[in-house]
Amino acid sequence: MRVALVFIMTILVLAFGFGPTLAQAGDILLIAIHMFDARTGTAVSLQEARVGMESVVRTTDGGIHWRTITPHTLPGQPVWQPLFEVYWLTSNIGWVSAPVITRTHDTALLFHTTDGGQTWQSVTLSLWKDPAPFFGPFLLVDFINPREGWTLAGNDVYHSTDSGTTWTKIASIRFVGQGPEVITFLNSTTGWVATGSPGLGSNGLLYVTRDGGYTWKQQELPLPRLATLGTFNLSPTPPMFFTSHDGILPVVSFPEDIVFYLTHDGGATWAPTTPPFPLPATQRPGPGWYRSATFSDANHGWVTDLPGDTLYVTSDGGRHWTTIRPGAPFDHVAALDFISPRVGWATGQMDFGPLLLKTVDGGLTWESIPFTISP
Repeated sequence: MRVALVFIMTILVLAFGFGPTLAQAGDILLIAIHMFDARTGTAVSLQEARVGMESVVRTTDGGIHWRTITPHTLPGQPVWQPLFEVYWLTSNIGWVSAPVITRTHDTALLFHTTDGGQTWQSVTLSLWKDPAPFFGPFLLVDFINPREGWTLAGNDVYHSTDSGTTWTKIASIRFVGQGPEVITFLNSTTGWVATGSPGLGSNGLLYVTRDGGYTWKQQELPLPRLATLGTFNLSPTPPMFFTSHDGILPVVSFPEDIVFYLTHDGGATWAPTTPPFPLPATQRPGPGWYRSATFSDANHGWVTDLPGDTLYVTSDGGRHWTTIRPGAPFDHVAALDFISPRVGWATGQMDFGPLLLKTVDGGLTWESIPFTISP
């Protein structure tokens, strides 16, 4: 499954995994982890005491050992800011984008690998008409195969057919909402742009195209149970498809904190499922219980709450949820990642050292995995 791991300064934007993944080895944090299978996975590591020392890392033994595969900037180019996106089409084919620090913040580097990060090719892109915001140009890419992909630069939609080496502008549209917008495509014709809600009372800032990105229209999302137009504030992340017809759309919201929408018709319609948390926000001891969530397929999903001691599990696409309380050290978990209904990882941060957990029984029990990160 395609996955984008997005890292902005030390703030994570939701992607596959739907939340921040955090582990610690010494002062090194692992964030935005994603496992492709039982042995191979990638993540972004952060040296806690040195902002800007982020690295892309890879494991081939289930998370025990991690190796740095960060692409290097071109000779003579300024060092990038601590801001980049990591996007993987497969375990070997991926892209890393990062801004170049210039006076106008209008240039980005796009790196491409076909061998799991052993080697990288790079291209410098200037797609922005106006100077980008403070953080620099944020290049979000999405590819449906090794050559064809799309990206956003402000209000402009660009298309590539050569793995991102060159881009052609195909549309200009003002997406209402709070950025950065996230773009994803199901196939060569159908795709979505998801934006954050501009305020309370908005019930769907999801845009769809049916002609390869040339034209877009807003796709309304029906309100979930217990929500009203006055209280439902959403921040959608990209839809994820497990087949050509079956997909899921996670939406961070209030009061449910997270709602999952399902489609069985290729995204033509979306239906909200049952919120995983048993109480509305108005009856909780504190605001917001959602911490992290992951789905291994269209039916099996897991959500952990902000207190960290409860795991909510569904096997029917979010229609029904059961609870598991794994006990310590699971209460320190920050994020989840499952590759099958039974096998998954959980990461977090503890006072006395690293926390990387693995389950082989769907989350009932967890085993600690010591891990190392090497250059």
